[in-house]
Amino acid sequence: MGWRTAKTVGTNGRFQPGQPKRGGRKPGTPNKVTQTVKQAFEAAFADLQSDSANPAHLVNWAKANPSDFYRIASKLIPEQVSGDLNLQVLVTKYTPECK
Repeated sequence: MGWRTAKTVGTNGRFQPGQPKRGGRKPGTPNKVTQTVKQAFEAAFADLQSDSANPAHLVNWAKANPSDFYRIASKLIPEQVSGDLNLQVLVTKYTPECK
């Protein structure tokens, strides 16, 4: 039974609350199939975009369908950006003599 002892598993067969998580995927790890399909689409997209005369070229399509293009593009922008922002603000008092 190993680490599945009476202390970690209750009489109902479920893990007791407060026990540390053991194993599993890390948060944010994409599914392998999703990652593979995404890579295949990226490769196909890059191939289509290599020929600017191709009517399927993104720029040609975007010019013909600007509202659809911007609707889709807006969904690709991250909704939340995190980071550190360090600013220095210089405040000076404005007086009429400072013209």
